[in-house]
Amino acid sequence: TGNTAYLTKWASSLGHPAPKTTYLNFTASHDGIGVRPLTGLIPDEELDAIVERTKARGGRVSMKANSDGSQSPYELNITYFDALAEPGTDEETEELNRARFICSQTVAMSMQGIPAFYFHSLVGTRNNIEGLRMTGRARTINRKKWDKKLLDSALDNPEGHHALVFNEYKRLIAIRSAQPAFHPDAHQRVHDMGSKLFAIERYSTSPKQTIFSISNFSNETRSVNLEKELRGMSDYLSWVDLISNREIIGKDGSFSLKPYQTVWFSKK
Repeated sequence: TGNTAYLTKWASSLGHPAPKTTYLNFTASHDGIGVRPLTGLIPDEELDAIVERTKARGGRVSMKANSDGSQSPYELNITYFDALAEPGTDEETEELNRARFICSQTVAMSMQGIPAFYFHSLVGTRNNIEGLRMTGRARTINRKKWDKKLLDSALDNPEGHHALVFNEYKRLIAIRSAQPAFHPDAHQRVHDMGSKLFAIERYSTSPKQTIFSISNFSNETRSVNLEKELRGMSDYLSWVDLISNREIIGKDGSFSLKPYQTVWFSKK
């Protein structure tokens, strides 16, 4: 929906993991997208809207029986890519869909813990509708069996959908793995920057590094002023966005975020 308010509130409530433990951060698995943990985090009507959105994008919804005889959504059976994708096959829509999907994965990479990626997310697999027809089982939609030659061919086409997703994953993971502030033991602070942005501060003490991860969850370019949003921060001109490898913050602390863009700001 482009609304970060619930995510910000939930992430702000997370405590630092106990010693020798950490979080495992993932968005999708072979069992689909579980929605039971959303109870109490978002209103029921918004969960209902997610269910209808899933169905409209070709997915299925697994239900559980309640003690009163009613049923509640248990699991969304849909690839994570298609769960986030808007309808349409034109180039602009596909580009925005990839940007939205990568944004969601970059958030998982940014949060405290260890990121884990389902194989079909790594290569941007779309709904396996044909497999669903063959088996009649809802989970088949998210369990496509790739022929290796076909997958190799798809990944060899640098302008193709699957290669664009996979190569961006590899690029981001390589950047992330070189940053001390993304170590599982590094600390995390969530900042409330409004309902369209999701902002996390990660910081390590040895070696010392701070990273501000800021993601635009909307389909519009948004202007941000860090002097207003992060009071007390200064020296913006010494910050670089690790993802684009550019200095994009003005002298007054302002910069722009494209639709679904994430920045990882760190001092040079």
